[in-house]
Amino acid sequence: PLMQSLGAAARPLSFIWMVVGATGSFGQMRGCVGTRTPLAYIRYGCYCGLGGHGQPRDAIDWCCHRHDCCYTHAEQAGCRPKIERYSWQCDNQNIVCGESPNKCEELLCKCDKEIAYCLAQTKYNLKYLFYPRFLCGKDSPKCD
Repeated sequence: PLMQSLGAAARPLSFIWMVVGATGSFGQMRGCVGTRTPLAYIRYGCYCGLGGHGQPRDAIDWCCHRHDCCYTHAEQAGCRPKIERYSWQCDNQNIVCGESPNKCEELLCKCDKEIAYCLAQTKYNLKYLFYPRFLCGKDSPKCD
């Protein structure tokens, strides 16, 4: 409840949604393909956590930047990433998005699946945990 209310206030789109989300799906996905808790990413680098700007610091930060871009794209397509739910399964450490006639559910599951796999391939650098955002700069990479 408290974490969900914090998530509801998050703007712009941010990784916090993947930690708590409307259904908690990301945290569960993360457990399917990796071992790190989603809480390890709440204030990591320049993009993991509330908001995001500047130059991503490492591979984890790039995963979070891409995820922010994916959610922005979903919003532009008329989806509501912070509210919409979707179904998925963990099958032998593979994330399988549920079939849905709803394009938004499909897109949001894809966004969350991509960041879960992306983070699973990274090395965690403690020096970027609670990284001071003022060091991130103002110029942000464009979304693809």
